[in-house]
Amino acid sequence: YLGFWASWCRQCVGEMISERKIKDLVKNKPLEFVYVSIDNNKTADSIIIAKYKIEGIFTHAEGEWAAKEIQLYGVQSLPAYFLIDEDGKFAKQNPPSPMQPTELILEIEKLFK
Repeated sequence: YLGFWASWCRQCVGEMISERKIKDLVKNKPLEFVYVSIDNNKTADSIIIAKYKIEGIFTHAEGEWAAKEIQLYGVQSLPAYFLIDEDGKFAKQNPPSPMQPTELILEIEKLFK
């Protein structure tokens, strides 16, 4: 599960907090939650991650909207999500958001059938 976000994106932060429920429901699956921030303020990222106790793998894409990762994945807006299979291929581009937990969990379950 790959999510692009920024500390200034309120929707991003809210959805990352909501993902806790999803993580609990799929904790028996070999699924990693990877977050890529495009924010230039790494300190703000760290504060949000610590404040809301968000778990996952965190990385940073340099260059905000001009970041190579943004270009490679074709991210047009934030938050942006992707499901990637165990072979590193797109399983689902723009899966349901964490605010649609049932639909998102169904898409995640499809990865493991």
